[in-house]
Amino acid sequence: MPTQKLEKLLQELEEQIENEALESDDLKRQLKDLKGSIERSIAGQKDDEPETLVESAMDALREFEDSHPTLTMTLGRIMDQLSKLGI
Repeated sequence: MPTQKLEKLLQELEEQIENEALESDDLKRQLKDLKGSIERSIAGQKDDEPETLVESAMDALREFEDSHPTLTMTLGRIMDQLSKLGI
């Protein structure tokens, strides 16, 4: 059940990535890479250490907190779900 909520949040993040006016393609790529890492992690294909995944998410949160509050809120909810899953 918790993974279903996380998957829904990841879909929401994907939509926001496509719809937000991001400053650069690099930021868009960074978010998509983070989303892919999270998806692989919940699928059991852990290519990153959990600490690396959390660090990447925290970096993204800091990067977007002022300029993209909706993305920041979604990333925060994703991090909460990851925590509940022990990731």
